Amino acid sequence: MSISQLIRLSQLPFHSFMTLAMNNDTLSADTIVNVGQPEFVAALGRLMRRTPLRTLKDAMRYTALLSLAGELPDEFVKEYFRFFGTVLSGTPKQPERWKRCQAKAIGWMVGQRQAAGRGGRGGARADRARISGE
Repeated sequence: MSISQLIRLSQLPFHSFMTLAMNNDTLSADTIVNVGQPEFVAALGRLMRRTPLRTLKDAMRYTALLSLAGELPDEFVKEYFRFFGTVLSGTPKQPERWKRCQAKAIGWMVGQRQAAGRGGRGGARADRARISGE
């Protein structure tokens, strides 16, 4: 499906979004994109058009804060863990900070290897074990 067809289907400014997201201002309306679920894209367009802008902005702020919870000041980290770790998952104690940092760094390294096509046999799980020495 071309970007222009995607725009017609969703009635959303996908060309502008993709140009910014991909940091590529040479995308044409004829650029082909893989849309596995066109009915989802159409429903998303309807939902986005009828949702108040204020609600969309609040949702974006919430998502941004949630994705950065581990990097925010300690009160945010503790509250994030209290709710998502303890209340929702039943984990009684948060791992020590160095373990959380190590897990994030290993995840990043595995992702880099996989993205570069240098992932080893067994996929990401095996790469994670090799890097962490487990």
